[in-house]
Amino acid sequence: MTDLDGTLVDKSAHSAQEIEAFNRYWNEHERPNGSVLVYNTARCINMYTQLVETNPSLMPPDVLITGEGTEIRWLIHDSKMTKSFGHDQVRFVPDAEWSEKIHAAWFKSNLRDQVLSTLNPLDCGKIPNLNDLCNAPPHGEARHAITVDHKTATEIEHVAQRLTSTIGKDKVKMFHVKGWIEDTELLTALPAFAGKDGAAKYVAKKLMFSNSDVLAAGDTKGDQSMVDSTNFAFICVGNGSEGLKKAWHGRTKTVKGDYMSMFGGAGGVLDGVMEFVRTGK
Repeated sequence: MTDLDGTLVDKSAHSAQEIEAFNRYWNEHERPNGSVLVYNTARCINMYTQLVETNPSLMPPDVLITGEGTEIRWLIHDSKMTKSFGHDQVRFVPDAEWSEKIHAAWFKSNLRDQVLSTLNPLDCGKIPNLNDLCNAPPHGEARHAITVDHKTATEIEHVAQRLTSTIGKDKVKMFHVKGWIEDTELLTALPAFAGKDGAAKYVAKKLMFSNSDVLAAGDTKGDQSMVDSTNFAFICVGNGSEGLKKAWHGRTKTVKGDYMSMFGGAGGVLDGVMEFVRTGK
């Protein structure tokens, strides 16, 4: 289960070659053994499509998790299909059970309304189109994000804590990460059971994989829930943020196969997978 931006896909000059090397290894060694490739990205499905279109070496995954764990799709091979979220000869079918659970928690309840009424007055609007319906048609995403000035991030953290306390930790999950626009923080709210960790655990259970057979990979604080809230082995790629590395080093659970790669990007993911297999963990 790998993150994409900065993890399987990075900005190095050799990114395409490293992705192709990962693809070859996966298709020759892991796929024949029954391994399942899962992309677990915070990108909405629309932005995922854009990523594939600009990185044609990115092969279609068996399972696609988008929108910070709010959407799960399963791959079906279809020789007549073209440009299915950027991929040819495949299509992706939403997981019906997960979709209904998410829809009920976010849209059918008043959770979405509570989140919007609390967060929107705080939105600096520095990153436009964060919550457009076209991000995940036809209803939009089951999460809501705003941008705040980097200097007020501490204050926003208190707001997030109050909102979580008011609505209930069993209903909403909130977190903030560094925005891709300079000096901004991105504050996001979504159903409590979702997130990268929640969706990952759901997929593993549905595939009947034991925790010791699941390997995750990431590079930033956005992937930290996979370290904090799962019992999956985790690869921290060499270009990982200091925050994630600190969380990785401070992990308290005993987990098979945790690994800090010296390589960045897809090279680090491949290095971690091979180490996981080599050590028999």
